[in-house]
Amino acid sequence: MGTNPEHVTKNIGILMEDMDDVIVDGMGSALTCHGNQTELSSIRSTDVSFRNFTTDWYSPGVLDLTIMDTGVVGGQGYLDYKLPPGNSYAINGATATFMGEKSPLAGLPYWTQVPGETMGWQNQIRDLATGETVRAGSGIPLWKDSTSVTNMGNDIMRVTCAVNQNPGSEGQVYETRRHTRDTPAS
Repeated sequence: MGTNPEHVTKNIGILMEDMDDVIVDGMGSALTCHGNQTELSSIRSTDVSFRNFTTDWYSPGVLDLTIMDTGVVGGQGYLDYKLPPGNSYAINGATATFMGEKSPLAGLPYWTQVPGETMGWQNQIRDLATGETVRAGSGIPLWKDSTSVTNMGNDIMRVTCAVNQNPGSEGQVYETRRHTRDTPAS
């Protein structure tokens, strides 16, 4: 359940509900989650433990865009972003809409992230060299001065900027997340 009336019902991968004295032992398993779901939950239960397994997402709702290269070509700065596997995007002129894994039943992405969602308070910038992560209060500069987006292949997209200088930021990761938390932990 949830408090947002639009998203009251939740999908949960492993649910222990109204259980007592239960151990969920994965025996070293590695679980990969798909779609919109909470990985695991214990509701109205006591003495429930989850252990000996790891979890990961095929296409997480938090999108890590790693800046692989920056520079200047033809008098315009650019940033090359690497998308994590399992995600795609649709170019919208000077921006893009990100999409997660497609549902095998509906054929539609489980989630989409429109360009405006990069401007929210919940996004972060991580510096791979220092390990520092900061909350981007006014949003990440993903589309700052953007004039075009180009698919470079191998999950890399190039954002070209209207400025005639190297925009820098190589080695940073822009962490974007959707504004609506329809399924916490996805």
